[in-house]
Amino acid sequence: MQKYTLDKCVQGYKPLYCTDNKIIISKGYQLFSATLNLEHIELICELPGGTQLNRFRLLERILRGGIQIITLLNIDTVLAVCKNKIWKVSLKDGSFELDLEIPGDRKLLNISKFNNVDGFNDCICFGEYFNNPHMESVRILSRPLSQTAQWSIVHTFEKGQINHIHNIIPDRRLGAAWILAGDFEQGASIWFAKNGFEDVKIIKSGDQSCRAVWLHNMKNIEYCYATDSQLCTNVVKRLVYSNESCQIEQIFEIEGSSIYSGIGSDYVIFSTTVEPGAPTGNFIKDMFETKLGSGIKSMYSCIYVMDKFYNIHEIFRAKKDLVPFRLGQFGTFMFPGGNMPQGYMYAYGVGVKKYDNVCMVFKTV
Repeated sequence: MQKYTLDKCVQGYKPLYCTDNKIIISKGYQLFSATLNLEHIELICELPGGTQLNRFRLLERILRGGIQIITLLNIDTVLAVCKNKIWKVSLKDGSFELDLEIPGDRKLLNISKFNNVDGFNDCICFGEYFNNPHMESVRILSRPLSQTAQWSIVHTFEKGQINHIHNIIPDRRLGAAWILAGDFEQGASIWFAKNGFEDVKIIKSGDQSCRAVWLHNMKNIEYCYATDSQLCTNVVKRLVYSNESCQIEQIFEIEGSSIYSGIGSDYVIFSTTVEPGAPTGNFIKDMFETKLGSGIKSMYSCIYVMDKFYNIHEIFRAKKDLVPFRLGQFGTFMFPGGNMPQGYMYAYGVGVKKYDNVCMVFKTV
């Protein structure tokens, strides 16, 4: 495995999506295109939603402002997510239009692109993510890749099945999709979908060992994921899927829950999160909570790199800052979508000392 070292820190920019020769970044509601070393930054557009308040970093954190994530619709167009709105943006001229406003103030945590997956139309899709303690029904929405396509509901989890959806991962090898759901009791679960989400079955559920936000194919029918629990010790797991069943084993114990990951040509990069325990229902107490959840082993968010042989190395860590967890966001590192280009690796600090709101550029040694 190649070794990476922190080469540069650029304040105020968030890395969103990588290609071989450029990276798309944001500052608040502004979208930019930049060279891989972030030396040349060009404005693409500014999306609606920004106010003078968002210019103050703490308020931006409290309000959860800015562009959350993007995905490529095609070579000239991206879909950018801001809270419950998805904007279609032209990379050519910076024009944009609202593509979808998710009803009921529901949001999304991740957005996925299906391309050449047997049994699925080429599409963009996501699952609804929202506070749902009573397990109301949760939907998967999808749109074709054509420029003027409309969104539609392709699957609904019925009341009582899950709290919300963390991620949907296309799987070309199996002609399928993995659906990761949370959070508690039977809601924490891994599902497997085929035939355009017509056939959806549960793989594992019922405890925090199957509560995850990311999953990556390692080789053949082997996959890895890390657990995302503030309640139990978190681990990286190896999942082997064969004959419509799976075997799961523990690989490596980590210091906290894992929400964010990214990929390079031959590695997976992921971080741990510093967060409190389960909410109590007391709004004021929960907002200002600073006590670690029982599954969070330190006040540090760590960045790990893992190769296809499950060799895992910690390459960076930073301590949670003093802002209460839920009020000003958990302490963690995020990563851009797409494949990180050869020799480069990017991370974005949130709620951590010295590196909050900083785009970090790692390079091979």
